[in-house]
Amino acid sequence: MQSDELDPVDDDALGMLIADRYLVTKLSAQTEWQKTFLAADQLGTGQHCIIQEFDLQQKTEAEALVKEFSPQLERLMALGNLQIQHLIDFFADNNRVYLVQEYVQGKTYQKLLQTRASLSEPEIVQWLEQILPILSQLHSHNISHGHLSPNAFVLRQSDQSPVLVSFGVIQDLQTQVSPTGFQPSLLEQVRYLPMDSIPDGIAADLFTLGITALILLTGQQPQSLFDPQTKTWNWERWKRVSDGLAEVLNRLVALRTADRFSSAQEVLAALNTPSLPPTQASPIPSIPPQYAPAPPPTIASPPQTLAVSPPPLPYPQTQHQVYTSPQPLKVQPSGLQDWQKAILIGIGVGTAILCGFLLLRSSWAPVSQSSPSPQAAKPSPNTSDIPPTSVTTPVPSPIQSISEQEASNLVNRWLQAKRVIFAPPYNRQPIYDLTTGELLADLTKSDGPIAWLENNNAYYRFGVQRIDAVEQFAADGNSATIAVRVTEERTLLINGRVDRNESDFATRSVRYSLRLADGQWKIADYRVVR
Repeated sequence: MQSDELDPVDDDALGMLIADRYLVTKLSAQTEWQKTFLAADQLGTGQHCIIQEFDLQQKTEAEALVKEFSPQLERLMALGNLQIQHLIDFFADNNRVYLVQEYVQGKTYQKLLQTRASLSEPEIVQWLEQILPILSQLHSHNISHGHLSPNAFVLRQSDQSPVLVSFGVIQDLQTQVSPTGFQPSLLEQVRYLPMDSIPDGIAADLFTLGITALILLTGQQPQSLFDPQTKTWNWERWKRVSDGLAEVLNRLVALRTADRFSSAQEVLAALNTPSLPPTQASPIPSIPPQYAPAPPPTIASPPQTLAVSPPPLPYPQTQHQVYTSPQPLKVQPSGLQDWQKAILIGIGVGTAILCGFLLLRSSWAPVSQSSPSPQAAKPSPNTSDIPPTSVTTPVPSPIQSISEQEASNLVNRWLQAKRVIFAPPYNRQPIYDLTTGELLADLTKSDGPIAWLENNNAYYRFGVQRIDAVEQFAADGNSATIAVRVTEERTLLINGRVDRNESDFATRSVRYSLRLADGQWKIADYRVVR
C-alpha cells in the first residue's frame, strides 16, 4: 500500500490506540490478512504515519516472524535520510505484526505515468542525480533496496522531491504473511533476458534503477523495450536522448556483468559529463542529498553539559539522515595564503631577473666614447655597486575564523553522525572527526554513554530532526559559540522495548562550544539552554 492510495474505509478501528502510541485516524485498505491505517503518533507532535497490521494465526507465529525479520528491519530503521521513507517501528502484539512507517504524501512515479506519457531527458537526468546519492548511502551500509520500480518512488507533495519507499524486506514480509496479491518485482519480470547472471544486492539495485529510468523516459514496459530476436535493448526507438545519457542508461541495463557500473557513485560520476544536457526546472526539482545514518542519542531539558552517566544522552539532532564521513571544514592554516605566496614568488622572480639584467648590462656594456682607453671601459668584477635586494619575511596570516554558516553545518554534521554513533555498530570514527576536548573525552571513555548502550543492548532511534533557527553566534580566534533551536524526535530502545522516560518529541535551544583543533573546527562541548 502506497502513501498516495489512502482512500478512507469505514471501520470500527477508527479512534483505536495501537501500542498506546498510534491513534488510528483512517483505514485505507483491508484484506483477509492485512489492514493499512493512517494514524497520528501521540509521542510528540502527532505526526501522521502509515501502519500495516498483519493478522497471523497464532501469537507464536507473530513473534517468530518479527524475530526472523528483526535484523533487516533494524538496519532499515537505523537509516535516517529525508528521501527515504522512515521505518518508525515494528512489533508483535498477540497474533498480529505491525509495521509503522513515515507517511509520505504524494504520488508514486507509476501514478505519474498515468497523467503524462513520459519524463523528458533533463527530468530523467535530474531524477537520477537525486536518487543515486540515496542508493550510495544505502549501499555503503550494505543495504540494498531490492524492489526498485516506478512504484518504489513517491514524488513528495510538500517539496516535489523523490522519496524511496517499498523496500524489499517489507515486501518479503508481506509476501510471507500473504503470498497472493503481490506484484512480482521488476527483476523477476525480466528474468527471461539473456544475462550473464541474475544480479542481486547492490548490482540488482543498479540494474533495476536503469530499467526504471527507461520506463519513465519512454512510458513503455520492459517487454516493449527489449528485442528478443536480436537479444538487445531497443529502447531508443521510443525516445532519442543525448549520447552521454544513452551511454549511462545502456551501461545500467547491460546484459554482461563486465559492462555494468559497479557502484552508484560511478554512475553519478558518469552523469557529470559535458555531453549531458543541463538539468532544467521541471516537476521534479532537485534538493541537496542528505546524509542517512543509523540511530543516535537523546536530549535533556534542563541546562546541562554532555551527560556522562548513561543511558540518557541529552543531545539534540537535526535532519533525518546517515553519516558518511563528511568532509571537514577547510580552515586556512596559519601561514601564507595562496595570494600572498604568489606575490612573494613574483617578487623573488622579479628580483632575480633584475639582478641578472644588471649583471649582463655591466658585463656587456659598450666602451664609452669619452674613455681615453679601452682598458678604462672594462667592467669591474666587483659587484658591490649593485644595490642589495631584500626579500620580505613571510608574516603568518591570522586564523580564518569560522562563519555562522560553517558553524551551523558543523552542528548539522554532528547531529547526523549521532545516528551511527549511538546505535549499532556504534561507530566511533565520527567522534574523532567532529569533536574535541571535553566532549571527545566523555564519549570515548570506557564507562561513557556509548559503552553503556553497548553493554545494555540499547540504542537510540530518531524521527524528525531539524535545526529550526540560529539564535546566537560569536567567533573569536580559535573558538566560537553557536546557539541553535533544534527539533528532535528521539526514542530509546532497551532490549527491543521503548523506554518512554527517555523518549520524546521536543524543540530545545542548545548552545555549542566550537574549537579549532588540528586545523579543523570541532565541537568541544554543548548544553541545553532551555
